[in-house]
Amino acid sequence: MASYRYSRSVKSSETLIFMGAVFLIGLVFIAIVFWPAPPRDTPAAVLGETPLTLQLDDAETVKYLSVLNRVRPGLSSELHSLAETAIADGASDDELALLVVGSYGRAVQADFKTLMQADVTRIENLINLTQNGLRMLSMHAPKYCQLSTLEPLQSKAPEQMAEELAQAFKYESRGYSWVVRFNTATLEAVENGRQARNKYGRLTAADEQAMQALMMRLMTGPQASKLMRLESLSGPEQQRAMMTMNMCDISIEGLVALNELPRETKGRLMGELRREFGSGFLDPEMLGMLGIG
Repeated sequence: MASYRYSRSVKSSETLIFMGAVFLIGLVFIAIVFWPAPPRDTPAAVLGETPLTLQLDDAETVKYLSVLNRVRPGLSSELHSLAETAIADGASDDELALLVVGSYGRAVQADFKTLMQADVTRIENLINLTQNGLRMLSMHAPKYCQLSTLEPLQSKAPEQMAEELAQAFKYESRGYSWVVRFNTATLEAVENGRQARNKYGRLTAADEQAMQALMMRLMTGPQASKLMRLESLSGPEQQRAMMTMNMCDISIEGLVALNELPRETKGRLMGELRREFGSGFLDPEMLGMLGIG
């Protein structure tokens, strides 16, 4: 009986941790305005001066626009066309910034399997960038780390979401800078995946032991412990407590632990994620529900 109670407790805790992971995935992309499927790409020309690059001429934006044009020329062409029309109508830098941060989000789903063929160091870089972004969010806009803010926000129309988030993603703000750097790194990882086409093997028994040890260590961490303490509360009390917890801090703790896995294990985990994509665990519909693609 004691063993059963322990097993049940572990599964309950893992469920709460998974909820935090789902929150993280949605949070990373919540700033992006999503559109229908991306256009089919054609070979890219070198990006020259455009009305958009002339108006938003900081180094980070210019680099992102160059990488987007190289890796996703169809999206790049569409972005510059939208921006040209907006600029002709007198769009401000902040209004153009929202076009920029939303220009790649809808291609993430299509690029996912290629991303999982990139070098592991590319994914480690994305994990580090995500940690930094969540820390910044927790420090400067903590309300966006709470489900009480994000749940109603995610149910809004794209236009309403953009209006809500416009303040956090003004041109050259911390939020804008982070999204641009994250999208640039993601595109570069996709490009690396196209070139490297790494074929990572299946998870080994040693990998599974390493991940189990990671999960046990994570469950004893300060943030995950907060989630575990919710088990003593009733259902409605758990829900109310979850709505006000800082999910950014919980997610950071999980990402730190994830990056501590051996690099070889992370590679094989990427391989498993790539193989599982479309099979029900990470199918496009699920990613769509999470706000990815």
